This record gives sequence, C-alpha cells and structure tokens, in this order.
Amino acid sequence: MIFGGAPIGGLYAPVSDDQAAATLEAAWAAGIRAFDTAPHYGVGLSEQRLGRFLGGRPRGEFVLSTKVGRRLADGLFPACQRRGVPVLAAGVFNSGILADPRPGAAYDYTPAPPGLLARAQRIRIVCARYGVPIGAAAIRFVLRHPAVTAVVVGARDATEVIEDVSYLTAAVPAELFDELAAEHLMPIASAT
Repeated sequence: MIFGGAPIGGLYAPVSDDQAAATLEAAWAAGIRAFDTAPHYGVGLSEQRLGRFLGGRPRGEFVLSTKVGRRLADGLFPACQRRGVPVLAAGVFNSGILADPRPGAAYDYTPAPPGLLARAQRIRIVCARYGVPIGAAAIRFVLRHPAVTAVVVGARDATEVIEDVSYLTAAVPAELFDELAAEHLMPIASAT
C-alpha cells in the first residue's frame, strides 16, 4: 500500500501538525514504506509534513514520490539534477490532446476547449510537415530536458503501447521544436 498525502495536506478539511504526524506514525507502524504527495496538496503542506516525518528515517527504507506542474517547478529540475533525483514526466499527452487532437479530445481529463483543440491541431500540422507523429513530438519534447529520465504514458490497448514505444526512436529534428516555439504553439502543459 502507498500512503496518499492529500489528506494530511488538508484535503476537504484542515489537519493539524500533530494529527498529521500521528497519521504518518501509524502508517509507518503498519509497515507502509511508500508515500505519495504533490505540491497541490495543501500548497506544499503535505510535502513539508512528509519531509519532516521521513527526514529521520533511513533513506533506503522508503520510497517517496511527488508531482510537479509548470506553475511550481523553474528551480526544481536543476535541483533534481544536482542531487541525482530522477524526474519522471507524466501526462505528456495531457489526457490525450497531444496524442490525437480531434474533436472530443480530452485536456486535463475533460473535453478540450475549442481554442486549445485548434492549437493542438496546428501542432499536428507542423509535425506532419516534418513527418513526425504528434505523440512522438510530445514525448521527445519532455525528454529533451536533461533532468527528465523517463516518461509515464498510459495505454488502453496493445496497439497504443507499441505506438508509444515507437515514439522513443522516431527521428524528431530540432527544427520542429524551433518552429513550434516560433509559432508559440508549445508547450501545451497541464495547469497542475
């Protein structure tokens, strides 16, 4: 079992420092050694509480994962690089809009607004001029950052798995990203 940190960050109701500490102690005593949090959980409160709690534990005895979004994270990647912390990029297709930007595509798990859908379709057109699938561009865009060690992608069937893996070896010229940047088409990132 992985301990989810949203409640100790105050999800739905405030939680005191003492209550959070007791909750984490109970999780540790129950044998839980994997902890998940995010900056959005209490605007960093969950991360702070987990950090204080786990700071006194042997580092090799637990796993801690967190999430970041574009609004939180200019100094984070360089700090991760300095400390040797791997960064896994999730949501590279942003709920699907950057895998298949057609009417009805999702963005942040809801139907994409028309303006954003049009932007994703323009990205696909630019990618097509270079012979690059939009999904390959999305994956390779995030992998360009030296702090990112892997991407996390979801798939609903075997065909999607094979397609996603093929994106890792697709030739994606740097000029494609230059053109997308020049046309102010990238990135389409999650708000969280």
